Amino acid sequence: MNILLIIAVFIIVNSGFVKLSTYSNKITCSDIIFKIIIFILLVYLLQLQSRELFENKKKYNKCIILSHNGIGDLINHIGAARYLETLYDEVLFGVSDMFGRNPDGVKKNIDYFIEPDSKIKTIIIKHADFKSELDKYKNTHDIYLGGEIKQEFYGSHSPYNIIPYCFYNDMEISTNIFWDYGHYRKLDESMQLYNTIKHMPYIIVSSKTKDGYVFLIEDVEVKASLDRNIILIISIDENIYKPGHKFYELAEQFVNKPLAYFADTFINAEQIFMTDSAGFCFALQLPIKTDKIYYKIRDTNIPTYDYLWDEKYGYNPSSKKKRFIQF
Repeated sequence: MNILLIIAVFIIVNSGFVKLSTYSNKITCSDIIFKIIIFILLVYLLQLQSRELFENKKKYNKCIILSHNGIGDLINHIGAARYLETLYDEVLFGVSDMFGRNPDGVKKNIDYFIEPDSKIKTIIIKHADFKSELDKYKNTHDIYLGGEIKQEFYGSHSPYNIIPYCFYNDMEISTNIFWDYGHYRKLDESMQLYNTIKHMPYIIVSSKTKDGYVFLIEDVEVKASLDRNIILIISIDENIYKPGHKFYELAEQFVNKPLAYFADTFINAEQIFMTDSAGFCFALQLPIKTDKIYYKIRDTNIPTYDYLWDEKYGYNPSSKKKRFIQF
């Protein structure tokens, strides 16, 4: 809807509705600048109007989000949580034991992405009791549900063919919020970890999901004509080197670290290979320097994630957030 409004404004500005250069048929630089200013102002006013309409839906000054609960899913909801933080005095970010996950471990991982003084607070909600848990908040908080949680609560949810945008549709939050508000807390530990290998070229790999490996390190070596014995390959899942190898100690530093600690290592990598796991969701929002960012999909029901970078969902190709290449 926002994109259609922007297009409509642009057409109006360029249709002669705003008449410039009345004394000449020539278009001057001043005309162009003036039109751009008008366009920006009108778009800004439309965004304010959209925000006002959203705020009118508010019932309380606090809210709670509960949706898909994999670490990657929760990372994809950080943009929504940060946006809601601008509207509410408190944003409770629900973490559950859905699919048998350890909620304490998931909560700890997500807390690394959010500033301690933020109005966003992660809370643990037991999946088996989530309806009764949500009942505790129904008279004090606006409730935003997505994915399987919305399915179980209301009997329906948006189709999963455009993950993670479907979760934003479930919550009735514009998909552009995913990109506009999708940023993370900056950690000193991230730079400290990167500093241990910044003096050398390296490759980042994330090939494992909760269901197992989607590809092997050997696949990366063949795909990119690499040799793990010549260039350091850092797997966020495990140390691929055996004790005594020249890269073993370096790679060992990255084992069992919180995902948020990998930010600067991702940003400065020579190449990145990953499956659609939490690392993939994390990397989407980082200002990665290389264009050699590859992903391999695990779910055959979604043949590609190329739609992620479609501008109609709010992706800005001129931003520092890179488009990934499927392999």
